[in-house]
Amino acid sequence: MKRKNSSMAKKILLYLGIIVGIIVLVVAGIFIYRLIVGNTKSYTELEKMMENSAKNYFQKFDTLLPINIEEEISVSDSQLVEAEFMKPLSKYTKKGVTCTGEVRVRKVADDSFSYRGYLDCGNDYVTIELFSKLIEDGQKFKNDRSGLYQMDTEYVYRGDNPNNYLKFANKNWRIVKITEDNKIMIIQIGKTDNVVWDNRYNSEYGNSNGINDYSVSRIRSTLEKMYNDSKYLSKNDITKLSPYSLCIGKRSRFDSYEDIGIECSERYDNQYIGLLPLSDYIRASLDENCKGYDSAASCSNYNYFSLYEDAWWTITGNRNASNRVFKIDRSVQNVLASTMGRVRPVLMLNQDVMYMSGNGTQNNPYTIR
Repeated sequence: MKRKNSSMAKKILLYLGIIVGIIVLVVAGIFIYRLIVGNTKSYTELEKMMENSAKNYFQKFDTLLPINIEEEISVSDSQLVEAEFMKPLSKYTKKGVTCTGEVRVRKVADDSFSYRGYLDCGNDYVTIELFSKLIEDGQKFKNDRSGLYQMDTEYVYRGDNPNNYLKFANKNWRIVKITEDNKIMIIQIGKTDNVVWDNRYNSEYGNSNGINDYSVSRIRSTLEKMYNDSKYLSKNDITKLSPYSLCIGKRSRFDSYEDIGIECSERYDNQYIGLLPLSDYIRASLDENCKGYDSAASCSNYNYFSLYEDAWWTITGNRNASNRVFKIDRSVQNVLASTMGRVRPVLMLNQDVMYMSGNGTQNNPYTIR
C-alpha cells in the first residue's frame, strides 16, 4: 500500500513538474518576444489608445469640451503626452515608422461627445473617414453602371447593385448618399417591423384612414421609440450620428419626378431618425423613363430599392389626398396611411465616422469604428 502511494506521489510530482516547465517556457517566450518586438500596437489600437487618453484628459479638463452641438475641438498626441495621459506614439510603432496624431472631439447631444483618433504615419498608414473611402471606391468601381454618382452637390448610389452595404449597430444597411457636408445617409434593410403610417381619424374623409402629416404621425412615434431603445442603438452608436432635416414636403401624383426638390420645400429640423423621401427613391433609378407617377413602374428598373420583397413606407405624403402616403412595393404606390408597410429607418452618420474594413459588397460590407 505504501509503494502504491509512493508511486502515485511520484507521478503527481512529475505532472506538476511538466506543467511548471510549460508555464516557464511560455513566460520566457513572451518575454523574449517582447524584447525583440517591443510593445508594438496596430494602427487601430493606437487610434483607440489616443481616444481613451483623450477621454481621460477631458475628464480632468472638462471646461475645454465643446459647448454647442456639432461644435468640434481637437487635442494632439503631444498634448496628451505632455499632460501624462499617454506615452509617445514612437513607443508603440515599428522601427522606422513615425506617426503624429490627434483626437477630434465633437458634441453630438446634450451630454454626449464623440472621440475620433486620427493618425498620420506617412506612407505606412493614414486614418481615413468613411465618406472619403466611399468616394475613392466610387470613382474606381461600377457594376453594369451601378455605383456612386455625383448629382449636384451630393454623391448618390444608383442602379441595381451598387456596392453600398454597411454593417452598423449590429444591423444591415444600405448607404443612400453622401451629402454636401460629407454626412452619410443610411437606410436599414432586412426584415423590419410592419406598421401603419398613421391611423388617426381624418375629419376630411370621416374615417380613421389616417392623416399624412409626418410631424404628428404614428410612424414618427414608432421611429422615435426605436431610436430611444438602447437595444436598437447603443450610446456609442448614437455618438456616430448627426441631426438632420427631414424633407417632409408632400407630392402630388401629377408632379414630375424630375422635380426632386418638392419634398424639401418643407423640413422637419434637428431629427435623428426618419424615413426615405420619395425623391431619394426616384434618384436611385437609372431608367430614363422614370418621369412621373404614370411611369412609376419604370422607376423600379435599375434601382436597388425595388429589390426588396416587402412593401415599405416613404416619408412623403400625397398633397391632394390628406389620408394617402407613397409606399414602395416594387414600384411607387399611392396608398391609405392606415395600411401596413415595413418601417425602414433612415439615419445620418456624421462626417467623422472612420472607415475600418470592407468594400461595400453584400458579403463584405463597409464597417466603421
